Amino acid sequence: MCDRIIEQEGAILSLHENSLALSSFWDMYKSISEDQLSDCAELSVLLYRFMLSLLTPEAGLTSKTEHSTIVSKAKHFIKENYALPLSLEDIATHCGVTGAYLCRLFQRNDLASPLEYLRRRRIETAVTMLRTTDLSAQDIGRQCGFDSPSYFSKTFKAYLGFSPREYREQTINYPFDTIFLD
Repeated sequence: MCDRIIEQEGAILSLHENSLALSSFWDMYKSISEDQLSDCAELSVLLYRFMLSLLTPEAGLTSKTEHSTIVSKAKHFIKENYALPLSLEDIATHCGVTGAYLCRLFQRNDLASPLEYLRRRRIETAVTMLRTTDLSAQDIGRQCGFDSPSYFSKTFKAYLGFSPREYREQTINYPFDTIFLD
């Protein structure tokens, strides 16, 4: 099979980031590293699937690439408009799809829902603002798109384990001005 891959693709493979082969590789990697899969038969199945994906023509990626484009468009829209009161329908409408379909696309790409992605971007921005501005936590929450100070505090605590005020005060234990929640 390796000889066929080299014959077909050459000694150095050039794969698109959304290719079936890379997706198959990451599935295999996740099964081994996170799920601690050690059964030889199951590992063989994963490896064989990966090897076969290297022989699959990349032309069949159109729909997956299109799905990835919709997710990318949604992510960009969320990053640009996180401070607005966005709903799932707002995001989906911007992408030209239904909310349910957009949720399925996010799940296929191993992402949380679009609204979970939105909350993460809001919390990331709030962390930076807490450390780089003198605005109150309430004002920061509002500027990051949270309607209510209590919801902002509750969401912040769910992600980081303490309130916005506590995070602001914990500069020695948590010296990070920026975090990424992915």
